[in-house]
Amino acid sequence: MKIEEKEFNKNIINIKQMLAASLNVPYYRSLYRKCNIDIANIKNYEDFKKIPITTKQDYRKNISDFINEDILAAGFNLEESLKKKFPRAYFKKHNIDLVMSSGSTGEPLTIAKHHRDSNNAFLLLNMHRKKKNDDILNMPYIWIWPVNPITRIESIGCKNDFEQINQYGNIYYLYKYNDMVFEKLFKFMLKEKVKWIIAAPSILSYFSDYIIKNAKKNILDIRYIECQSEYMFDWQSQIIKEAFNIIPTNIYATNEVQFIASTCSKGKMHVFTKNVFVELLETDKNVKEVVISTMCYKQMPLLRYKIGDCADWEENSCDCDNTTPVINLKQYRLNDLVVGKNNYYEHWITTDAMLALQLKNIFEFSQYQIIQEKVDEFQFKFRSSEIPNYVIMEEVKVFLKNYLERVLEYEIGIKINISKEQIPNDPISGKFKFFYCKIKDKIKEENVY
Repeated sequence: MKIEEKEFNKNIINIKQMLAASLNVPYYRSLYRKCNIDIANIKNYEDFKKIPITTKQDYRKNISDFINEDILAAGFNLEESLKKKFPRAYFKKHNIDLVMSSGSTGEPLTIAKHHRDSNNAFLLLNMHRKKKNDDILNMPYIWIWPVNPITRIESIGCKNDFEQINQYGNIYYLYKYNDMVFEKLFKFMLKEKVKWIIAAPSILSYFSDYIIKNAKKNILDIRYIECQSEYMFDWQSQIIKEAFNIIPTNIYATNEVQFIASTCSKGKMHVFTKNVFVELLETDKNVKEVVISTMCYKQMPLLRYKIGDCADWEENSCDCDNTTPVINLKQYRLNDLVVGKNNYYEHWITTDAMLALQLKNIFEFSQYQIIQEKVDEFQFKFRSSEIPNYVIMEEVKVFLKNYLERVLEYEIGIKINISKEQIPNDPISGKFKFFYCKIKDKIKEENVY
């Protein structure tokens, strides 16, 4: 029996609840009518597979139809709210959490989630965290978030490098890496008596390198480390472990469906079976694509949603005490760091610039990619159905130049390339790569080679 069939049978009650909730979503109700599907007749996995796959393109084109009909009936209008840039209070009033994503293929994607669904996902994640350390949720923590000052001040509304989330935790906005910045972060963690950390593995591996080289190991009493947002390589896990004397947990997640799987003490990636139902579907390219159904989304579920990753099921059982299926990622997005004159920066400073450009509505583009040729030279590639005139291209160039110079704090040169042709995926990872840096990464080389 296939893993998907076994897991469907184990989780049949939650799956039926998810199917019932989907009737409140106009997109799925229309899909069921179109395909002559009666969810009451879905008894097993073979029946479930009759529901067509939902792609990112489907979501992008029909995003308003994925909103719960009760919210729509209350007067919520997503398209108008995005066009007119309604304040956060408008979305909060309607229990909508809005996320702007770069998309897995370089095509920007706006994601709308019901606040209760987001809370359900985090509740399940917190249950998982308690298994790692029973009292962890009552300990001070820090979430290191790669956000540049422009986004932090103008979009989030925070004037400081950090802000308190609740009585236990702080978000720390970190967008560039050097010894001075890391020393400031280290002192903040010491002052706040931080016991656990949430961060992307790239950020944490560079911070760990600083701790090791400056003889600061074992000064911070860290009990749990959770890495999110990126694939965690072995060299990153090893350097984090050396700095903090603890094996980091890696969370596999996406903006649309949130938490999919997590690594155990043996380093195996176990599926969060209470949160998602995972299918690995064969393709004509001899790989299996990851398809997700959100079992904890009771207001606005996503069914059979293809997230753009490729994976295999682990055939051998894991030695840990977690009996849920183990997934092995085969293709994952890789992005480089931006190399500044005196600092490293997360690639998000460039994608933030692109999202800001999209909100300006200067011209329509369906895909983008950024290449750093030199410390002070960047090339921006766009895919657009119509090539804009010289005046618009100059406006785009000036906007991007000004945005990045405000973040980098030095002058840069910008090249713009706009084409109707699709920008190809990265040949190594098989995923789309938003940002390439042609300048070598010394810290990565020291730890990998």
